[in-house]
Amino acid sequence: VSSIPISPALNVQSILRITDGYIGLLHTSPDTLQLWKIDLMGNHLWQTVALISGAIPGGSAVATPDGGFLYASAAPPEIRLTKFDADGNIEWTKLGGSPEIEGSNVGINITSDGGYIASTSGVGDMMNRLLKFDGNGDLLWWGDFTRTEQFEGLSNATARFIETSDGGFISAGTL
Repeated sequence: VSSIPISPALNVQSILRITDGYIGLLHTSPDTLQLWKIDLMGNHLWQTVALISGAIPGGSAVATPDGGFLYASAAPPEIRLTKFDADGNIEWTKLGGSPEIEGSNVGINITSDGGYIASTSGVGDMMNRLLKFDGNGDLLWWGDFTRTEQFEGLSNATARFIETSDGGFISAGTL
């Protein structure tokens, strides 16, 4: 097994299970996402750096059915979606969202219709935002929800939404 050169001062942000292995992601600066791929046996296959101008650390990623993955990050005042193929090549980038995206934390998940659901933190002191995108990264709708008073001032009160069997969404976050 070959080692993956990563600065010891940095932490891995995400490891995704994809069809033929794992993708590691590390958002190292506002414009740089370090990526590497490991096969199912733990062999290091490749490493690359993707330039994602204007995005700030605090994003998240989700594996896509085509073997690639989608990375969602804040690029205030919008959200940046960057779709990668299984080899770490950028397929497309979309800026979408709504006014007043202030937070740096973005959660992303895939939905049953092939689209994506994103959530942001820090839209004002008591608000978070939920955004629905189609499979091409185009914004379909967005809405705000109010955090309860016990979560006031917490920037990551809602981290990720998942789709429920009735087509709604549910969330749990870290405090």
